[in-house]
Amino acid sequence: MRSILTPALSLFLSGICLAQPSLAAEPQAAALTEKQPVIMDLNTPRKFPAITSREQWQARAAEIREQVLVSCGLWPLP
Repeated sequence: MRSILTPALSLFLSGICLAQPSLAAEPQAAALTEKQPVIMDLNTPRKFPAITSREQWQARAAEIREQVLVSCGLWPLP
């Protein structure tokens, strides 16, 4: 079984590599001259919402929970 799996896997992987578009040897000149400003970094002060009631906290908790699920690839739940 192992002797059949190894060549099949190598053919599959080589097919994937050949199907990918090749990268240009030279980056585009416009991308090198154009610099975008950094909006936020790790030293940027964070502003947290002022939560004053239980309902506001539950709404914020639901928003955070949804963001975590989306970032983990679990939204919508299977």
